[in-house]
Amino acid sequence: MKIRILIIIISIVACSIFSCGSNEKKNQLIISEMSGNSKISVDWAGSYSGIIPCADCEGIFIVITLNENFTYEMTMDYLGKPANFEIVFKGNFSWNDQGSIITLDKEEEGMKMFKIGENKIIMLDIHGNEIAGQLANNYILEKVS
Repeated sequence: MKIRILIIIISIVACSIFSCGSNEKKNQLIISEMSGNSKISVDWAGSYSGIIPCADCEGIFIVITLNENFTYEMTMDYLGKPANFEIVFKGNFSWNDQGSIITLDKEEEGMKMFKIGENKIIMLDIHGNEIAGQLANNYILEKVS
């Protein structure tokens, strides 16, 4: 009788340990999947701004607003150009399958894809890669509070 009770207790403890471990692994998997998915894990809606390099002006001041309904507005002000040299684009954007990069439905000066991060978006090149080199940090737009 004592052996049966001991076996039952050991079985219950073993099941508890294995099921807890299994749930913990499932939770870790869900968290790791979400961490690479900015669409789910980052408060991405809002406005971002910065000054990116320009070949024939002092820089391009950009403000891009991403809305929760997957629309955007991007304003580009060419610094050092005449006062009304401002361009405004409005349209829709879509997420890649991983939920980390958005693609705008309109393209201006090669600016079409952005990697979404915490309180920032990073402009990508025409192939969807982060821009490298000395000016790489100039292609990061910070979230406006």
